[in-house]
Amino acid sequence: MLPYITAPYHLEVTSHAFIGILIYAPVYGTFTSPLNSIYCAPNKLYEFSQFGIPMIGNNIPGLKYTIESYKMGCCLPFFNAESLKNAITDLTDNYETYAENARRFYDEDDKTSVIRLALTQKKEFDI
Repeated sequence: MLPYITAPYHLEVTSHAFIGILIYAPVYGTFTSPLNSIYCAPNKLYEFSQFGIPMIGNNIPGLKYTIESYKMGCCLPFFNAESLKNAITDLTDNYETYAENARRFYDEDDKTSVIRLALTQKKEFDI
């Protein structure tokens, strides 16, 4: 088992992954909202896609509308052994296509423009 690796050094390990697995499940009764698990932060999408690593995710909006829309992996309607086996087989059989799409997703996302726009736009709800 690997010890905890602080960011950004965890990317050294991530870069060697064959398939990325992104599973977000709501946790109730904690300080975070269950909505965080439904619409999940995209950090893992970018961590895997920058290395062209195909992904398997669970069927939530924050993953389905990125992973499947960009054809860089698949989202499981049910997270069980049979679904996972089928997903791994699909990703393995079509690895180069999914990997290329993951790299394209990362490369075509113009993060600089998005941040610049966010910083320069006047919002009607400024506080």
